[in-house]
Amino acid sequence: MKNEEQHNQPTPKHGRIIFPLYTMGKVCVDKKLIDEEWKLNEFETGKGSDERFGNDVAGEPLPLDGHILNCGRTDDTDWVNATNEEIRAELKDPTFYWINCAIPLEGEKKLTIEWDYTASHKTRGYLYSANDKGRVYL
Repeated sequence: MKNEEQHNQPTPKHGRIIFPLYTMGKVCVDKKLIDEEWKLNEFETGKGSDERFGNDVAGEPLPLDGHILNCGRTDDTDWVNATNEEIRAELKDPTFYWINCAIPLEGEKKLTIEWDYTASHKTRGYLYSANDKGRVYL
């Protein structure tokens, strides 16, 4: 009974970023590379990249290099890991460039992120990073 009571308590949730509007996953949905937006909710796994969030799930393999952004899935969500060249070839669009999807910070001290929470369960944490040019990719 104790586990059931704990399970029914409010806990952190997971879902997907809805603001800023143009995340890498959303770009792939809009370009029809990922067929359903709900798949973006599943970009979670033990990534083994940050000790602040505790141990990874026992028995859960870490995603391979080059497949980390979609947590190693083997479906159409793997497009978020693709290079500019791979997406240009698939879309037959020579103008595609991931940097156009970045969120420029340019001196901003705060970045507001909104989530669409879709399931209630414990979450180890959320990470994002900015590159040396002051751009954030989500």
